[in-house]
Amino acid sequence: MSATKSKRPGASPDKRGVFGSLQTFLASVTFTIILLSCIAIGSILGTIVKQRADVEEYLSLYSEGTYRIISFLGLDDVYHSPWFLALLVLFAINLTACTLKRFFSVMKRTGSTGLPDEKALSATAMSFHVEGVTDYKTMTGILDKGYRRIHQGQDGLIYEKGGLSRYGALMIHASIMLILAGGFIGLVTGYKGFIVLGPGETKSVMTVNSGNPRERSLGFALKCKDFRISFYPNGAPKDYVSTIEVIDNGTSVLEKQIRVNG
Repeated sequence: MSATKSKRPGASPDKRGVFGSLQTFLASVTFTIILLSCIAIGSILGTIVKQRADVEEYLSLYSEGTYRIISFLGLDDVYHSPWFLALLVLFAINLTACTLKRFFSVMKRTGSTGLPDEKALSATAMSFHVEGVTDYKTMTGILDKGYRRIHQGQDGLIYEKGGLSRYGALMIHASIMLILAGGFIGLVTGYKGFIVLGPGETKSVMTVNSGNPRERSLGFALKCKDFRISFYPNGAPKDYVSTIEVIDNGTSVLEKQIRVNG
């Protein structure tokens, strides 16, 4: 014998609707795993493929067809590519949705201090009954020393310990969102540059290499006062020491040694 379940005519198969389903998916762990996997794959590709190099250097490493694919997919500058930035934005949206979902859940539990029914209390990992006024006073005296009383009424007492732990996930989410915001701002507005500075030279500009090298002012000057290399007995470089001076408005404000391998 078999049975079939029929739906009422006109009944909606999903009461949440498209927006509700989308909201649930955006806050889901599944979406988080998908995004993190894509971000990880993008980061791996950004490690394998040299980033922001000259066209000639790419053509010396890859065929022209392969380079066209790399350039089209933005693999020569993964961390500034539209698809990678879009993944970060989606991850931020996912994290925000998860945080809000968790926040409202925590607030609901925090605001509810009603005494659970006896069946729910008996189902907890540790439960017991206290009989008599003397035992009741003894128990409340013990609980008052190690727990915080959050409810007292005719129906009973509610004590709490470690209440701040429920905010732990929210704090972690907020920290990740702050890191994401800083990283995103750095990717969009940040830049990296280099200076070739020989002994005795002073420069106040650096070369920004972003596919189209250009000079950018430092706002101060750097002077290489000295540069020394020491070697091991077998001839291998042992230590690189540069003495660098920072000059602001013609005045020396800082002088430090920069060592490599030392």
